Amino acid sequence: MGDHQELCLLDGIADNSARRLVEAGITGLEQVGVLLPEQLVEVLENVALSDARRVIAHARAISSGTPVVFHSSEWVPTPLILLDLETSDAPADDPWLIGFLAPGAEEVHQLVQLDPLLHGEQIDRLDAVVTEHPDALVASWGSFDRTALRKTCARLGTPAPEWVDRRWLDLYHWFRKQVALPAVDVELVPGFRTRQTGMKIDLVATFFGFERASPLSGGAVGMQYRGHRDLGLGFDVDAVLSYNREDVLALDAVVRELPELLGAAAHRESMVERVVNHLDEHGPLTSSEVAEALCLPRNGVVFPLLVELGELGCVRRVGSGRWIVG
Repeated sequence: MGDHQELCLLDGIADNSARRLVEAGITGLEQVGVLLPEQLVEVLENVALSDARRVIAHARAISSGTPVVFHSSEWVPTPLILLDLETSDAPADDPWLIGFLAPGAEEVHQLVQLDPLLHGEQIDRLDAVVTEHPDALVASWGSFDRTALRKTCARLGTPAPEWVDRRWLDLYHWFRKQVALPAVDVELVPGFRTRQTGMKIDLVATFFGFERASPLSGGAVGMQYRGHRDLGLGFDVDAVLSYNREDVLALDAVVRELPELLGAAAHRESMVERVVNHLDEHGPLTSSEVAEALCLPRNGVVFPLLVELGELGCVRRVGSGRWIVG
């Protein structure tokens, strides 16, 4: 893969931005990973500092093959109602299938109504479920489901339930602001595998070990329902039910893994702070001396950490294998 194409793997780096990086002499993911956010902003110009941090974290994640938590935060403490809707592809104001996993439930529940004139009943049934869990947030991946509910209520001339505005969590935006994932090995067609990056729920869930069986896509499902709604065409409802159920379970797989991921990141963040502070106060020191003082394993933890921090410019090696800050 050429330099330009490799850089396009990064979240938020399109063709023009990748070319700017190459023109500045930044031709590989490893080079991006050791930049300071301010340096990346200077090269790309029209990028926010927060976006620069995400790009750098993503470069590190792809290069290392491990997730990078670049904005540490506690996981959402409230229970969640995980939600996924199926509508037509246009105008997407007809949620004929609503799949959800309520707090404490072991199985995905699905509300089905093929008649677009009765989709108000779908909203009412979902509202009853949310009302049963007053402390829960409604969570989906991206803005599609929330927008579809608003558009449906507008079509029906009824106000959207209060939780659509006040108790909604967009897991996509929350995740994207906190975590960068490495490339994921996926099988596009039988016998052909490739590495892909991105924030689609399928890719994120695959990274956490979730395996899908349904070959359907959201676009195909939307077209099938539009054909049924407008032309009376038949389609395999059971197949879409399976697809929708897997979407909800994919959300659940990601949510279940987040506390452990964030906990490990918090532990690492604490360890980095301890190592840097100890070096700043007592350096120069060898990795063995740092490990002994902080009661940490040397070869498996401290030495690789010092090497990584050195690549990031936080510490540097001086004579005789000793390290100092800066």
